[in-house]
Amino acid sequence: MKIEDIKKDLEQYKLSIKEVDELLIEVSWIEHPDLIRELLAYKTEPAKAAVAVKTEEEIKNEWKTEKKSNGTLKLVSYKGVDEIIEIPEMIGKAKVTELGDFVFSMKRPRIKKEMKEARARIKSVIIGDFIKKIGVSAFEGCESLEQITLPKGIKVLPEKCFAGCLKLKEFVIPETVKKMGDGVFRGCAGLESIMLSSALTGIPAYAFEGCIKLKAINLGGNIKKIGCEAFSQCESLSEIIIPEGVCGFPNRKNGSWAGTFSQCKKLKKVVLPESMTWIGEGVFYGCENLVDINLPKALVYIDPFAFNGCKKLTDLIIPETVTMMANGWGAPFVGCKNLTLHVKADSYAAKYAEECNINYVEE
Repeated sequence: MKIEDIKKDLEQYKLSIKEVDELLIEVSWIEHPDLIRELLAYKTEPAKAAVAVKTEEEIKNEWKTEKKSNGTLKLVSYKGVDEIIEIPEMIGKAKVTELGDFVFSMKRPRIKKEMKEARARIKSVIIGDFIKKIGVSAFEGCESLEQITLPKGIKVLPEKCFAGCLKLKEFVIPETVKKMGDGVFRGCAGLESIMLSSALTGIPAYAFEGCIKLKAINLGGNIKKIGCEAFSQCESLSEIIIPEGVCGFPNRKNGSWAGTFSQCKKLKKVVLPESMTWIGEGVFYGCENLVDINLPKALVYIDPFAFNGCKKLTDLIIPETVTMMANGWGAPFVGCKNLTLHVKADSYAAKYAEECNINYVEE
């Protein structure tokens, strides 16, 4: 089938969900990223048919609102009981333009039991392009949420926006999104695939922590910063390529491990950019299946606990540029029982290996 024909069928709603799933397997995201986005978005469209038509009074009763200075409305809280929700564009004569903090969240402070139970049943939310802003923790803890349609013009996915949405399996971040907040998908245990916006320049702290089914992620070429524990406990992640321009992983923050990829138990291969100068604290802590990783030629620092517990790592080339590695408590290679360091003669790394009784080969 030609790409033009697929797009035409999408526009006319002719494809079944099964056919869409088959096409997602066949079509290359590298060659046709826009088509992949359209196919994934299409999967949420059938939900629209299930949204009941409501009277103006019923709509008003379902929402707590706040009037903004420009006369538009912010939806402060959802008070309804529907499992499939379409955000109203108008309530009365006022246009809706914003979703407030905790608007659907089960984690909302002082939430009543019956409201919490109703939010636990939400399966699908359709957000039109009239929404310009989404608040902090807007969907946090919506444990039954399976599908969500985001507005095309949205620029920020704020802190903990979808944290704890256990049944989200696929997610497409609109190309207009330039920033994500800390913990945005934290604890989304069912998340299997995600397509990032090419406008993103950073992955925030705890962004995908605990996404245990996430098998792969394409970071693209514009990411410059990856935060503390961003992919910690992504137990199904097997390979990661860090784009050029990322100069280092974070160090200790507020007394907790930096641990960007800590406890990624199936992680086997990591490609680091040659420009990277710093591997932060506990970055690959507990990556027990890591066997293939390059250390960049510009690398200077390897912080404490960086490779602790990487028991299958056998060979690691330490560049001459490295001038600092922790000794004793906090040493970066504790538990790497099969490791041999490949070092330059008379280099800092050679002396370090000798002092720490680590197997090494001078080259």
